[in-house]
Amino acid sequence: MTPAQIELVQNSFTLVARQPDETAALFYRRLFEIDPSRKALFKGDMKRQGKMLIDTLNIIVNQLHTESTVQPALEALARRHIAYGVEVKDFTSVGTALLWAIEAMLGPGFTIETRKAWMAAYSFVAGIMREAMRNAARH
Repeated sequence: MTPAQIELVQNSFTLVARQPDETAALFYRRLFEIDPSRKALFKGDMKRQGKMLIDTLNIIVNQLHTESTVQPALEALARRHIAYGVEVKDFTSVGTALLWAIEAMLGPGFTIETRKAWMAAYSFVAGIMREAMRNAARH
């Protein structure tokens, strides 16, 4: 990711995070529309789950410029997600739902440049997490 892309992601997330409940609700609604089988992974309070999602995104987004810090955190997050039943293939539907929710929240502020920045960020994050999940499966 370029510094400009990181800045776009961080600035746009600041706007999205101002309405965490709505952002999370949009994300999960879209995720379950795309892949209804994923709903079975969420057995608890969805409002609490949404808060954890936004809190986690906040941490990741704010650490994008420090790969040495964010990579170990993402690897640990990936290992935890294995225990929840998340699979490597799930990153496709999660990414689609996340970008959709961010676009819905930002409206016209979700420019082509912002989309490309978020796609780069998600690709970076998902790549690290997928690899960590594959490594965990090999061991």
